[in-house]
Amino acid sequence: MLKKVLNYLWVIVIVISLPACQDTNTSVDDYEKIIEDSEFYSREDIEAAMDVVIETFKKDYTGCTLKVIAFDEDETFLSGDEYADSYNADECIIITTTFETNDDVSDLGLNKNTTYDDYEWVLVRSNKGKWKIKDRGYD
Repeated sequence: MLKKVLNYLWVIVIVISLPACQDTNTSVDDYEKIIEDSEFYSREDIEAAMDVVIETFKKDYTGCTLKVIAFDEDETFLSGDEYADSYNADECIIITTTFETNDDVSDLGLNKNTTYDDYEWVLVRSNKGKWKIKDRGYD
């Protein structure tokens, strides 16, 4: 009988704790995705890089709402080779985001209640592998 009661108590504790595990202060539910034709990358390459940015945003940017994510062909052309060389990679892609912060912004050195436009994410890869974020923010 005691074992049964303890099992019920554990279930109650788990059910009550679940909402605390959800990150309700980061929003990537309603954003604009801009992918223009590229001389360098396929749409799949660009979307794979964007997926890495979105996952990192969800995990690390508590208190932020993603508004726009875009591929920056011009910046990739201008700085991509330099970034790739500095990170010992074959390729570099630059993704930009626009997002808003709220009062609960995470500890990333971001200002509360601010819109960040053209926030850069530098991703690199080698041998057509997975994109990895190497830098982010403003120059």
